[in-house]
Amino acid sequence: MTQIDNNVFPTELVSQAGDSTLFMTQGQPLLEPADPSGTNDQYEVVRRPDGWEPARLLTPNGQQSVFPSPGGSSQDHSYSFLVVQNGGSLAEPSPATYLSNPDRSFELLGIGSLGSERLARGRYISPTGSHILFDTGSGEYCSELGPCTVTRLEPAAPPTGTPAIYDRSPDGPTRVLSLLPGDITPAAGEGAAYQGTARNGSVVAFKIAGILYVRVNSDFTLEVTGPGATFAGIDSAGGSIFYVKGGDIFRFDIASEVTTQVNAEGLEVLTAPEIVTISSDGSHVFFISNAALGSDGTVGEPNLYVWAQGEGIKFIATVSFGDVSQLANWTSQVVFPENTELIGPGANASRATPDGKVLSFEARAQLTPYNNESFREIYRWDEADESIECASCNPSGLPPTQDARFEDRASMPAAIVVNNLNSEGNNIVFETAEPLVKRDTDGVTDIYEWRKPSDGEPSIALISSGQTAASLRPGVNQIFGVTPDGHNVVFATLDQLLASGPGNGVPALYDARVNGGFPEPLAPECQGEGCRSSGVAPDLAEATSGGLVGKGNVRRHRNRCRSHKKGDKKRSGRKKIPCHRHRKGGSR
Repeated sequence: MTQIDNNVFPTELVSQAGDSTLFMTQGQPLLEPADPSGTNDQYEVVRRPDGWEPARLLTPNGQQSVFPSPGGSSQDHSYSFLVVQNGGSLAEPSPATYLSNPDRSFELLGIGSLGSERLARGRYISPTGSHILFDTGSGEYCSELGPCTVTRLEPAAPPTGTPAIYDRSPDGPTRVLSLLPGDITPAAGEGAAYQGTARNGSVVAFKIAGILYVRVNSDFTLEVTGPGATFAGIDSAGGSIFYVKGGDIFRFDIASEVTTQVNAEGLEVLTAPEIVTISSDGSHVFFISNAALGSDGTVGEPNLYVWAQGEGIKFIATVSFGDVSQLANWTSQVVFPENTELIGPGANASRATPDGKVLSFEARAQLTPYNNESFREIYRWDEADESIECASCNPSGLPPTQDARFEDRASMPAAIVVNNLNSEGNNIVFETAEPLVKRDTDGVTDIYEWRKPSDGEPSIALISSGQTAASLRPGVNQIFGVTPDGHNVVFATLDQLLASGPGNGVPALYDARVNGGFPEPLAPECQGEGCRSSGVAPDLAEATSGGLVGKGNVRRHRNRCRSHKKGDKKRSGRKKIPCHRHRKGGSR
């Protein structure tokens, strides 16, 4: 059976407010919500005033789909993509792509006023579902599930058989996006290839015959540049589009239609500059070049630079050649439009704040006085004073023995967004097996948070236990999601961190939450002699509780946790249950 991973896009499994989490079970569904398929069941759990509880099943039941393949989800977790195949009423008469609605109803994704296309390919869902982008006739997709009809869905679309890109809302209408300038419909054979979109879904880039276009608010189309360009992203507001062409990096301003070259012109370079990351507001572009800008950088070495709008280029550091493959893969793996489980922000070893004023990145190069002996460390660059700090270097000064990382790229799907660097740039969450505090004695991967207060010295806090029992090794702790403000860190562990956790080496999800904790449930009313007072003032219990509570809670001995990973159908049926974690006093 083919596992489809092509309806994914950058998705946050933990909502931005930290009150909703998505996860998937295989083989052992929850008791409630009822009516699961028993294979790939995707759930949403939400944080109520008194605890975390299952709220919704996003995937169909066994009669509807024998083996559903969930795709990307909107930021508020209301809408998501779904592929069904090989059995079930939704897969009849053939495999199809569906939109999963908040009420767990399912409708074909590729619908229009002229017909429907069962194998439309989901590209993006805006934060609240107002823009649902899909295309028809995607070559890779059709070869896996096809043949595709490539139906003409709207009067403005090209003839049946020619790929096109559409935008719809949950209730319609469907609009054609891949129109040429002047709203001209492409001719037969002039198929459109999706490239990317702004965060709100209103500005979409595509190519026809190699020419890069951008469609703005479904109102008009602009030609960005001719053939030969590689798409490099759109800022979150849809104000500018980036691309690489002829070995140079360019920014196209949509309002003024002015193109600016990002990397410096006229420099002798051995290889073309490569993008590391672009800030979501489009104001900063980080790139690696072996050119030396002025007196900074070393000719022939991988120099990390930043271009800031209105300020020009600044040197950050010279990294090692071994760092380049995971730092400079922006166009090949991060924003590459042919989405698979290997494509997405998780493939990149850097994180930038939305305004680009702080960059955190992984590197084996020694960039501070601490001798990291070529182990990978997490560094932080601050535009304010152009300083570089090491967030993961051992505070004791002892030489390192293990690498640090943002996430486990071998097991975490690259399309999953993990906000390791918070939006203000003051907190960095990372993983390492290096013991950075005395309490970390287990020798396995643990989760840490580096903090830089507004005044005072930076500090490092251990989030996972650091004391995994020898019987559970080599079990590791893994970051599952972090909210943009850094106030919620959801992670997987085999440790029992709360009395209500599953224990016995059963994987579980916990939420390390700032000012977290739930009130203890009230004791039952007393009866008879039980109402007598002991005459001793009781100790006040801490405001603590955890785990899934209430209706639908799974029996402890059956709890299984697993990361939301696509292409993982042959793994154990163990389920991973989001729980709650807090420190003493209900905060971290």
